[in-house]
Amino acid sequence: MDAIFEIFNNYGWWSLLGVAAIGGMYLLFQFLSKKITGDVTDGMEKIANRMTKSIADQNKELVKGLSAQNEKLIDFIVSGKQNDDNQHEGMLEERMELAEDINVKLKDIMHIHNAQRAFIIEFHNSYKNLSGVPFAKYSCTYEWFEKGLAPFSNRCLGLPFSSMARIVADILKTPEKQKCYTDLVKMEEENPTLFSMLADAETQTTGVVYTAMFDNKNTLIGLLVLEYQRPIKEKDINMNELRLETAELTSILNLRYKYQR
Repeated sequence: MDAIFEIFNNYGWWSLLGVAAIGGMYLLFQFLSKKITGDVTDGMEKIANRMTKSIADQNKELVKGLSAQNEKLIDFIVSGKQNDDNQHEGMLEERMELAEDINVKLKDIMHIHNAQRAFIIEFHNSYKNLSGVPFAKYSCTYEWFEKGLAPFSNRCLGLPFSSMARIVADILKTPEKQKCYTDLVKMEEENPTLFSMLADAETQTTGVVYTAMFDNKNTLIGLLVLEYQRPIKEKDINMNELRLETAELTSILNLRYKYQR
């Protein structure tokens, strides 16, 4: 107070007004500063709140979208698996029917030509040597035989093609693509390995007829074989009819390729 009166005595009323004006401006500045600071703080809080809410809303939508996509993906996988299972079961059923058709055809051919066994030999590459080159093999894949005979298919699996090479070459040289042995002595001279398979005590084979089987691209895929356990002459076998029946059987056999996966 003494300082204020001293200023008043020395400088008069105008000095007092100046001091009051400075004080008022200071107070106004303090008020405006607090106001601005408060507004800015409130504004920042509002902006932050809006951003937080926006992010939360976006996250909710994102979670909903991902959840919907996952549900669709699961439905797709499940439905795809069901379709695969249904397709596999359908294909398996058709393959079983196809095998039955082949066996019925073999049975008919065997009876028509008075044979005791009819079977199919198919060529394939099952193994490779150390250089990676496939070994040519052949197997009996289907057969039908008279009661009392032993099955041949369990002894003719993955055998080397070399044991059939001579007969296959002879068959392909003929216009009819057939070869008939009514005397296995000749076979023994030409192919002792094959002779030993057919003429042993278990099979008791006395004669055999081979007819070539070709796929849709005219590639040799195997042989239809008729076996006789009783004496037979070539004139007693209708080779022309056998070729036609072999073609029908091959057409059934070729249907399997559409099931390969």
